Amino acid sequence: MEKKGEIAERGTGLYIPPTFAELRFFDEEILSPLAHLTTTDYQNGQWSLSGQQALQVTNAAAGVLGYQVVWYRHQQTQQDYLILSERQEQSTRRYWGTYVLRLGDVTPYIIQVPRPIFERNSFEQGVALFEQLKAWGILIAGAHPNANLDGRADLVQPENKQNLFNLAHQVFLREAGSDPQVVVQSRAFGPRPNRPMPEADILFMTSEGQASQERMSPLAQRVIEALQKDGLQVQAINGSLDTAGFEAGSVAQALYLNQTRNKEFIVLWASLQARARYQWRTESLVQEAQFRTMGIPSVVSDLYTHLTSLGT
Repeated sequence: MEKKGEIAERGTGLYIPPTFAELRFFDEEILSPLAHLTTTDYQNGQWSLSGQQALQVTNAAAGVLGYQVVWYRHQQTQQDYLILSERQEQSTRRYWGTYVLRLGDVTPYIIQVPRPIFERNSFEQGVALFEQLKAWGILIAGAHPNANLDGRADLVQPENKQNLFNLAHQVFLREAGSDPQVVVQSRAFGPRPNRPMPEADILFMTSEGQASQERMSPLAQRVIEALQKDGLQVQAINGSLDTAGFEAGSVAQALYLNQTRNKEFIVLWASLQARARYQWRTESLVQEAQFRTMGIPSVVSDLYTHLTSLGT
């Protein structure tokens, strides 16, 4: 979340669409090996010797296209992750996105954030779901959908399906074989001309067109239950006037589902008020400025670590 500012902004023209050859290289040399390694060579918080060697080979391959593979351990939780991200020191960056895989005890969910800065706080909502569900993976786009004037940076449009975000989605589902997997896409909605606003905080629809929570699989239902536990009102897209146009079938990533087994795709459309709940608090410095004006000291720290340091 600290690196959200590295996403290519609107109108910058920084996004470089990948070639088919580059995507095939990513598939065979980077994404497929990573998906395999997380399930075979990582046990009890450690990599096997063959796994370490394979990671080094994969990292070298990623470097050919300006990417790197990082094994990251969070200090407070001791949770391990693999992070596939673009090297910052590249003279020419492509802004193809960041891809994170959780290691160890995971659940079969993949969170997607295709419009992280265009749809405000959809990024933060996706990260929150990634942690709340203990999801296996999260895919984060690397550019604003209008970064390029030709619109090719908009990854949810079917005509732009040739991109690394979509490829990672396909590879991770393909490599899971027949094991169940649920893809959850974090999206946003706002006022629309001549359309009534939905009363719910979040609208949802699956690629199968289920319009009720009862007809969804237990894995998919758990996503809705997690949102409801956060105090959000969740409504299925049912063809009513206020929910029309939010169907999942028109999203590029949903088109691959027919080639998979036991896979589900859910799009969560969140209102501005719902997304505000997930806003990263350090982005709002108003209260801190008020404290400073009144001479009240403030601390920026992990809450548990700070309270422990007080000794009370």
